[in-house]
Amino acid sequence: MKLECKFGKPHDGWLPVSLNAGGFSLEIDVSDVPVDPIYVLISSLYRALSGLDSEVWWHLEPASYYFYFEPEETGELKFTIAFAEENVTRNHREIVFETSGSKAEIILPLWRAIQEFVSYSYKEPDWPLLSSQQKVFVNKNLSA
Repeated sequence: MKLECKFGKPHDGWLPVSLNAGGFSLEIDVSDVPVDPIYVLISSLYRALSGLDSEVWWHLEPASYYFYFEPEETGELKFTIAFAEENVTRNHREIVFETSGSKAEIILPLWRAIQEFVSYSYKEPDWPLLSSQQKVFVNKNLSA
């Protein structure tokens, strides 16, 4: 299974996100309100590398997508994408994609998309700027 992810250039608080994996395709524009999902994704991938469950909320206003990263006993990482028309608890969200793979297969494509995103030139009204500390963290810890 080959996972591909790309973040477009943000504009007015919206970010184009493209994800393709195993015949599944997702093209969405996500909001930076109420939280910056890129920042949450960075934290979630770091948690997944550390063997912890994590979740990213991609807010579409009012609908949402959720990415779940769950380490499995086999050493692989389970990656799930769920959808909800409104903010509901996890057991009320519709699973639209699910796969398992090595941490490299799941995490590296997302790291690379983050690294490319960090290199974009944009202003604060378009999307929250990552702090210099966050950029150093991405470049130092997430390089592949």
